Amino acid sequence: MLSVTYGVFRMKGTLARTVLYSHLMRLRPSRILPLVIFLAACGGTDADTTSGGEPSVIDTDRDGLSDDEEKSLGTDPELPDTDQDGVDDGQEVELGTDPLKVDTDGDGYSDGDEVHAGTDPTDATDVIYVGGWPYNRDKDQIQDPGWASTAEIGARLPHYTAVDQYGDLVDLYDLVGQPVVLDMGTKWCQPCKHMAEWLATGDTTPVQEYAWWKPEYAPIREKVTSGEIIWVTILFSTNEQSGPAIQQDSADWHESYPNPDIPVLADTKLELYDYIGVKSYPAMSLLDGNLQFIAYSNSGPFKALKALSEL
Repeated sequence: MLSVTYGVFRMKGTLARTVLYSHLMRLRPSRILPLVIFLAACGGTDADTTSGGEPSVIDTDRDGLSDDEEKSLGTDPELPDTDQDGVDDGQEVELGTDPLKVDTDGDGYSDGDEVHAGTDPTDATDVIYVGGWPYNRDKDQIQDPGWASTAEIGARLPHYTAVDQYGDLVDLYDLVGQPVVLDMGTKWCQPCKHMAEWLATGDTTPVQEYAWWKPEYAPIREKVTSGEIIWVTILFSTNEQSGPAIQQDSADWHESYPNPDIPVLADTKLELYDYIGVKSYPAMSLLDGNLQFIAYSNSGPFKALKALSEL
């Protein structure tokens, strides 16, 4: 739609054309052509209308939804991702998710995490991890030192994945942000079983017979339950007759010592076993929120339990 600036007023439509015409009629022919060229170069449409004369769509935050649509949805027209779940409002409408809810299907994972992981954010049965373990969208940005690196204080754990009790392939780089316990043992290790029994029931009686146990360690279980720390049990086997630890071992262990807050992994390829250099078990180490060792041991739980009690 044509508009003309006249004095301090901007006129549009028929009025603008009338004013322009009246001015053109007063000009000599030699001055009309330059003016026409100038107007063509400046454009003949208003910012708030389309070439067809219809009102244009205003999308202030450029999220794919017009401001009017956002008003009807209750979303913020000046914020692309109203609920801050990592998915823009326009994309949420396309996906069928709720732009006002971080977790549309209520499965414990944000819509953004599910979109990134490839699960359905509208289906509560389609989850990233059945166990509800954390998910880290930025794990690919973590610098992996590789398995040739040395396990020692300050070193970062190499990128490790293993199958859990539910059959999911768990990536330990998803656990960034909280201290992580690496509790390594075998399915026939008696002290390992007693440790698991304490974690499952809260009863310290099974572990009180061991020299590495102290009464002040009892509150550690509450830290696991509250999510303050993440305890990961890793089963391995070097027995040639029984073969390597497998997913069924993880499932059986969880059935015997159920704790919904603890992933039980099978170190089938002995990657973590070799890296830690396990000599006796349970062999426990503690990682900080960046997955760097703050307590390392290839023999016994002494150092890790002490460090855990001091967190």
